[in-house]
Amino acid sequence: MRFDEVDLDLFRHVCDAGSITRGAVRANLALTAASTRIRNMEARLGVVLLERKRHGIVLTPAGRVLLARGRALLAETDRLREELSLFQGGLAGQVRLFANTNAYTSFLPDLFSGFLLQHPQIDIRIAERTSEAIIGLVADGTADVGVVAAETDLGGLDARPFATDRYVVITPVGHSLTECAPVDFSRVLDFPFVAGPSHGLFTAKAQRLGRQIKTRIKMRDDAQVCQLVSEGVGIGIVSLSNARRAAGSWSIGQVALTDPWTERRMFACVRAKDSLSRPAKLLFEHLTKVDAVVAQALSDAQ
Repeated sequence: MRFDEVDLDLFRHVCDAGSITRGAVRANLALTAASTRIRNMEARLGVVLLERKRHGIVLTPAGRVLLARGRALLAETDRLREELSLFQGGLAGQVRLFANTNAYTSFLPDLFSGFLLQHPQIDIRIAERTSEAIIGLVADGTADVGVVAAETDLGGLDARPFATDRYVVITPVGHSLTECAPVDFSRVLDFPFVAGPSHGLFTAKAQRLGRQIKTRIKMRDDAQVCQLVSEGVGIGIVSLSNARRAAGSWSIGQVALTDPWTERRMFACVRAKDSLSRPAKLLFEHLTKVDAVVAQALSDAQ
């Protein structure tokens, strides 16, 4: 049983158009050639794919299966063609990078421009996931490179330090907490919170202390948290890197936390560095060179 891309493309067009005649036009084939191809497909499979009616066609159960699988195969062929086209003229490729929220919002945007300018034929496809999910995606080959929290079970992946960040309390300007910095986490639980994407972690830490967080509102990202805090809605906890970035847009206070868990180390991970494609290896090496620089910058900001 063999089908070529023209067969599958024709079958898709026939199904979408509702008739062999209109499908042949969409596929740029003569009607006789299109009819012959459909009949040959049915003969090779030994099943009827289409019921020919006076006003068009109706898919049989076998036809519905072929249509679904055919669409998937055509889409995969298009992706393969796109990726291979990148290799025309030298080193090229596409790297699939998955990162946790902190890395995705705080560090990676500043690191991409230099890499992409240095390697104009390499493209990056990035997505945000939890650290736990990223480990599985790297392990099964869905992701080439992942960036995860250091405390995540790496499951045998090849991992290198990527960056070090820490959580800080942000407050409206003149808030009483700024007068007693640094503080421990239990102290800030006396105040209402504007919650952000890491709120689940803070809730769990509070529960271990037998406390609850009073949440005024939960926002999608740290930038939104900083905006509402600056307007006096409550206090928040965000990464230091995001607090520094937000300080350029909104007036907020920053208070260091003394709890050890507020330091957040991140790792870049791959299945095995030696088995990476050349583009993926270049990106992995680029990401794992920045940890010392980032850590020093954060230390200088204290």
